[in-house]
Amino acid sequence: MVEEQRLMSRFYALSILLSFLLSSNAFAQSQAPTFYLQDLDGEKFFASRVYGENAKNPSPVVISFFATWCKPCLAEVPQLEILSKTYPDIKFYLISFKDKPEAAQKWVDKIDCSLPVLLDSYGVISEKFNVVKENDQGAKFAALPTLYVINPEGTIVYSHEGYEPGDEVELEKILKTL
Repeated sequence: MVEEQRLMSRFYALSILLSFLLSSNAFAQSQAPTFYLQDLDGEKFFASRVYGENAKNPSPVVISFFATWCKPCLAEVPQLEILSKTYPDIKFYLISFKDKPEAAQKWVDKIDCSLPVLLDSYGVISEKFNVVKENDQGAKFAALPTLYVINPEGTIVYSHEGYEPGDEVELEKILKTL
């Protein structure tokens, strides 16, 4: 009985670790979805113009999904601002998850953010990028922030859910390889 409990404990710990490892970069090495969104100024943004085989001037891209109510998002954005200045050849975009344009603009102004903000008003693009999850009871929720690094060919080379201080160090290691 004790041996069985020990094995179950090890199995449980291993499954948690495996789940964490898979979820933190589960979307990596797959093709990034293309999409169209408007920015805060109403300008059209087409991802296919920035990455993938049809892009006119392909570039590495960092996309971070956020919401104005998300505390970790508030901590991540200043780090992305710094990295965007350190790596000017990489394009950085924030995608607002279901925020009203006025709320997103107010949030951006409050934190003095200069990164381009795209509006995913209905959460459709967030679902395409697997940001929207489903819990055990079938309820949907957004895992925010969720960040993706996409190479010029349109392949997701890194993904990460959540933000803790120090995550930007790992991100910078990835950016140096692009």
